[in-house]
Amino acid sequence: MVYDDKKQEQIMKGLDDLVQEQKNLTYINPNKADDLDALGILVAKKCKWDSGDILKVLCSALEDANFDDLRDKIKDIDTYSSLLCKGCVGTFSVDKELIDMLKQCPYCGKDKFQKKGLIKIGGEKNENRI
Repeated sequence: MVYDDKKQEQIMKGLDDLVQEQKNLTYINPNKADDLDALGILVAKKCKWDSGDILKVLCSALEDANFDDLRDKIKDIDTYSSLLCKGCVGTFSVDKELIDMLKQCPYCGKDKFQKKGLIKIGGEKNENRI
């Protein structure tokens, strides 16, 4: 099969439309809601809230974006957590090395989330969410 730029554009337009519909359905003020949050909701629903399936989607996205090291770490967590019963999975803690990988740019090491206010320590309430 030959890659088709026009077909890819159509797919992305359809995805953008679905994300907007999810924002309209989920948020009180959809114009202030983040597209990626709505995409995450769609992924969770499509995966029927199964953490293994959600991680599989995440790993596919990381692989497509050439973040192979991070993908391998996520796969390790998925493999380890699949050995635990459902009650223990919730208490499973991610190692510091993975947290650092998620927080820092893999190329320059700069903290990519705290500066932009994307990670909220302490779980502040999202007022846009129903």
